[in-house]
Amino acid sequence: MQIPLPKQSTFRWTLLPEQLDYQPDEQEGGNIILPRVSTPITLEARFASGNNKQGPVINYRNDKLQCAYDSPE
Repeated sequence: MQIPLPKQSTFRWTLLPEQLDYQPDEQEGGNIILPRVSTPITLEARFASGNNKQGPVINYRNDKLQCAYDSPE
């Protein structure tokens, strides 16, 4: 296909479409797609920990995330 190496994708999960309809046999369930915006994004996440998810909840917050921009070639 003559695609430059930096533009090639190594893993199937990096080829996600813009809209997903997860099926039971798909492995990409941990990915989400957000629209590109010009202002900072706040991300808040909660993760269960420990055996059987019975450990303390891990909270994460970052309110200074910014979308990446295409670099000029």
